[in-house]
Amino acid sequence: MTEIEMDKIDITREKAKEFVGAGNTIKAEEILEQLWTNSSKKDVYLLYEYGNVLQSNNKQIVFINICRECYNNKSIINNTYIKNLLCWCIYEVYIKDFVKDEDSDFNEFIKEANFIKDNIMQLPKEQEHYNPYVLTIFKVIRIYMKSAKINYKEILKWLNCLNPNELPEEVFKFQDVKGKEREKASKKEFFYQYKTKALKKLYRYEECINICEEALKSIERFHYRNDV
Repeated sequence: MTEIEMDKIDITREKAKEFVGAGNTIKAEEILEQLWTNSSKKDVYLLYEYGNVLQSNNKQIVFINICRECYNNKSIINNTYIKNLLCWCIYEVYIKDFVKDEDSDFNEFIKEANFIKDNIMQLPKEQEHYNPYVLTIFKVIRIYMKSAKINYKEILKWLNCLNPNELPEEVFKFQDVKGKEREKASKKEFFYQYKTKALKKLYRYEECINICEEALKSIERFHYRNDV
């Protein structure tokens, strides 16, 4: 959009909200970008609105960079809404689709995962989808499990960041390519699967037995030979 075209639009947050409501996040972004650029960079709510629009437009990295520029402004960077949105953007850019290979930066992946772990917390299972904490922990664990040389100490460290009592117990049901009904284990079952295996591999047998007993009390039916 040119400057002349921008001049024809009421450059206000209210107008940006109108565009968002109409599904035109591109124009909303242009307005909010101008408002943020010309601001004192201290308005948390303006940044939050701008960040949400950037995320909608798949420009999470722009929001991440703005937050990094505001790192010394604690009133912004410590705001709960900003931190939560920032962690979602980091998850979507650096964590969600990460594949460990010769071209990927594993150290960066772990650094960004640690940022998420250290800046938000696990929510009650009914609210789990409100932040990427659990998604990030499980992604890190899966990446370690797929490594050529599995680091069970690291897997256990990340597992210990989770409270199994607040992990969803619902299984995911789906149809396979042959149309047969299948079930995918719940996050809670995967937690016990990974933890018992890690403790066993680390020769921590007494702890492993205790976790197995805990799992048997918590899981009614196991999948994929996960019986403990």
